[in-house]
This record gives sequence, C-alpha cells and structure tokens, in this order.
Amino acid sequence: MSFPLSDVIVGILSTTLQLSPFYLFAGMGEIVSEQAGVANMGLEGIMLLSLMTTFIVDYATGNPWVALLAAICVAGVFGCFFAFTAIRLRMDQIASGLAIYLVGLGLSFVIFNTVYPSGLTPNYIPLPSLLTNWNTVPYVGTIFLKQDVMVYVSLVLVLVTAFFLTRTSLGLRVRAVGENPKAADNMGVNVNKVRFLAVIFGALMFGVSGFYFAGNFVPGFQTDVIAGRGFIVLAMIYFANWKPYRALFAALSFNLVYALQNEYVSLSGFGVASVTTLFNMLPYVFLLALIPVFGRKARVPKFLLKPYRKG
Repeated sequence: MSFPLSDVIVGILSTTLQLSPFYLFAGMGEIVSEQAGVANMGLEGIMLLSLMTTFIVDYATGNPWVALLAAICVAGVFGCFFAFTAIRLRMDQIASGLAIYLVGLGLSFVIFNTVYPSGLTPNYIPLPSLLTNWNTVPYVGTIFLKQDVMVYVSLVLVLVTAFFLTRTSLGLRVRAVGENPKAADNMGVNVNKVRFLAVIFGALMFGVSGFYFAGNFVPGFQTDVIAGRGFIVLAMIYFANWKPYRALFAALSFNLVYALQNEYVSLSGFGVASVTTLFNMLPYVFLLALIPVFGRKARVPKFLLKPYRKG
C-alpha cells in the first residue's frame, strides 16, 4: 500500500509538534531550577506520579482540567520534599533526586494497582483540539490546528521563560544564585528562598509533562512507562546550554527523528520486534551524537549541585 508523500510529511510534522510539550514543559522547569543551582534528578519519578494521578482523576471525574490540577498538586508536594532535602538539609542533590525517582517509580505502581486491582486500564478523556473543524483546512489543519491547547501553551512558555531569565529582576536573581550565591547573598538576595521557588516551579512543570504524557504517548499506565524520557530532558538541557530557545530546537529535533523512524516503521510494516526496537533507538542515538557538537562549549552554572551555606 502506497501513501502520498504529502500525507507522510504532514503526519511527521504533526507528530513532531504533538510530542514536543512533554519535553518543553519539563525542560523549561529544569532550566529554571538548574539556573538557580539545583538539579532535580528525580524529575521522572515526579512525572510518573503525575501521570498516575492523571489517569485516576481523569477517569473518576471525566474532566481533564481537574486531572491537570491534581497532577500539578501531586508534583508540587514531591517538589517541596525534594527542595527541603536538597536546599534546607543540604543533602546531595543527585542522591536526593534519585531517591525521588525510585519513590515515584514504586509508589505510582502501588497506588495505581491498589485503585485498579483487576488491571483495568481507565479511559483517558483528552483535552480538545484548538479548533473542532481543523480538518477543513488542508495540511495546516492537521499540523497545527489539530493540536490541543497544551502545545501552544508550551511554545509560549519557552518565550516566557527566556524573557523571565534575562529581562526580569527575579530571573536575574535566579541566575545569580546559580552563578555566585555568596555575591547574591551580599546584595540582599535570599539564596535559599530563590532556589526553593525555582525548584517548585520545575516540579510543577514536571507535573504538567506527566499529565500531557497520558493523552499523547500511551493508552494506559504501566510500570516505568515513561521509559527514561525524563532523563532525555536532562540531556537536552545540556545540549541547549541552559537556553530556552535552544531547548526548543533540541526537543523539535529529537521528536522529528522519532516521528521519521516511527513513520518508516509503520509504512514498512516491520513485524520483527528486534528490528522495530533498533529503529526506536535512532532518536536517542541522534541526540547523543549531537551533544558533543553543540554541547562542547556548554557553560554549566558554577554552583550547580553545590549547596549554599550562609556565612
């Protein structure tokens, strides 16, 4: 069976844009957090808990907006816990983050299987498309107008994050506590407070990413269903040199390769699992190959992963 080239291209571009919010929400949140000097390695655990919450609340209420709010609240709770351990208690950020990841991995599985012990996969009610009659506009409708509102919110978030970090006083404080917290403290900046707020913002964005994952990546919840995509966000940030616009480019590039291989596998009709798995590796290999090229001059915030002790 042959498919018109135009339909294939439209499908690839539509998929590229559709998958981007997961990486953009999480990426913008982690950029702000790391610019303040705190790396949350537990982001995927928070995403899993938010994803689990999304399925349960969405199925119970039939309202995806309520599910989004619940996912954000759960992410905020675990973000506060991580911030307390990493900033207040000055525990090792990597160890604290990995602990959050493992807690999220196990707890999400236990809670979901307690609520649905029979293995039921609850139906997910997604957010509506931007326009209900998107299919009346050839090509553009499928690529752009078919997407739900979170796609456009994520693109706006990139602009807002870039503006926030470079053009606002609070954004400059965030960068200051990540570069030289002692100097920022001497200027009257509450270093721990700024870091705490940055970490909470990041966690809330992880919650949005977990929510978005439910409606656009998988039909149901499984153990470790995010499958390392949270850690891909960390790689994208390094690739992007902690710049929001470059993170957008990284996300779109990764998703474009993913959409290309997915479309090729679908059209080729590969039935061999090993061959399909090999092609599924291509986006990750592509990102790893680009990191030495674009990330070799990456400038890490000087006090990233370093706790601040006043005095």
